Amino acid sequence: GINSSAVIELGDGSRVKMLPNSLVQVVTNRDYAMRDASSSGSTNWFSGLLRLAAGTMEAVASKNVKRATPLQVETPTSLVGVRGTEFRVAFDDPASASARTEVVEGAVRADNPAQGAGAELPTGTGAVVRPTEREIRVVKLLPAPDLSNIPAEVLKPLGSWAMPVLDGAVAYRVQVSSDDRFDRIVRDLKVASNSADLASLANGNWFARVRGIDPAGLEGFDTVKLIAVKDGQWKVSY
Repeated sequence: GINSSAVIELGDGSRVKMLPNSLVQVVTNRDYAMRDASSSGSTNWFSGLLRLAAGTMEAVASKNVKRATPLQVETPTSLVGVRGTEFRVAFDDPASASARTEVVEGAVRADNPAQGAGAELPTGTGAVVRPTEREIRVVKLLPAPDLSNIPAEVLKPLGSWAMPVLDGAVAYRVQVSSDDRFDRIVRDLKVASNSADLASLANGNWFARVRGIDPAGLEGFDTVKLIAVKDGQWKVSY
């Protein structure tokens, strides 16, 4: 739902974060017992498949896990397979039916089933998969923005929070959480202006992270800042 999020942990320890306005289905989450030729017993091999019907999800796939198949994320127009990495998948543009993948750490493979095409995405890259285009362009993600000069206080009732300047960014993703791991995201905003509207947040300390969005819609690396939301003090003069 709006202004809400959820985190689930799969059987192999992988953590999947569902952002506001998202719908994710866990299709496969199981171990397969396979005979181990090096011993007299068997070894468990994990298989996981998630289906993203709408919105955005972030995943940290466990490393050093024996997998019967790569951990897969399926959207209506793309299929992403990973073995151990941190990545994002989004299907939030119904008009074009395109899906995007961004790799924060590790490597993934993004496939376009409709075109029978695919591409390898290493760390720090992303791609938009469009069902009507065979080519999958792998591009470098925008670097993390500098928030050192951005105020750490958000004063109400206006509640506006200034955005940084980042070359190549046409907009920004702003997410607010009550914890520094961003497991409890309460705001997820796409900001195309020079400030984000945080007036609806309750007073208190919040963790905010910001990343740039390039012209293709791919989102870059995050920067996190602790902010304080409080009532502003009015000055009266005669």
